[in-house]
Amino acid sequence: MRDPRRLGGRRILRAPISRYYSVAGTAPRDAQAAGPPLSHAPPCPDTIGRNRAGRAVYAAPGAISMHDLEQLHIVHYPDPRLREQCKPVTQFDDALAALAVRMLQLMHEARGVGLAAPQVGILQRIFVMNHTGEPEDDRIVINPVLHNPHGAAESTEGCLSIPGVSVKVRRAERILLTGQDLRGQPVEVPTEDLQARVCQHETDHLNGILIVDRMGPTDRIATRKTLRVLENTYRGKARR
Repeated sequence: MRDPRRLGGRRILRAPISRYYSVAGTAPRDAQAAGPPLSHAPPCPDTIGRNRAGRAVYAAPGAISMHDLEQLHIVHYPDPRLREQCKPVTQFDDALAALAVRMLQLMHEARGVGLAAPQVGILQRIFVMNHTGEPEDDRIVINPVLHNPHGAAESTEGCLSIPGVSVKVRRAERILLTGQDLRGQPVEVPTEDLQARVCQHETDHLNGILIVDRMGPTDRIATRKTLRVLENTYRGKARR
């Protein structure tokens, strides 16, 4: 999800990636004690599948080699991977942590507040988010579930996978987020306002739902040209 405050030029800070890398319990996770650099992560088998459109699909973080991990990028609409239902994460290891680190890097580089795994072509139930821009607020959520929505508010949302498109989306104002951390331990986070909106936006991604599915008639007309350009650009790349 794009940061709605970027219109004001707010600077997004980057977190030290070593805080999240090690999950073995032997290396500290805090920002002061650096874990092993991303390039020194354990090698993973390079087994990459393809979907019906011939695009690479990573069935699980462990299926990605370190070279491919560094090559991950945010995919754009109408890439069919954005429409896939993601599978639960079952293996909690350094490969998963390395994926989360890379997703955080990509999210910050794109100046976003959230990024889900299918947005980098990985069909697993994991997303990262940071609703404040402060390094200590980076969060990794695995197998997220949303509970007890309260209230409703309409606000403008943008998506890192749909550049140039912003639409009004109505979502719960407060919601309870549960899931797991990098060690597989349960987490529970009451959220509200922007953080709640980010959780709902990213969970939509894990279910193959995009903001264009939730926009009203006015936005549908206003975004028609931009979406057509994105579709034509995607088709042009696919032909190469």
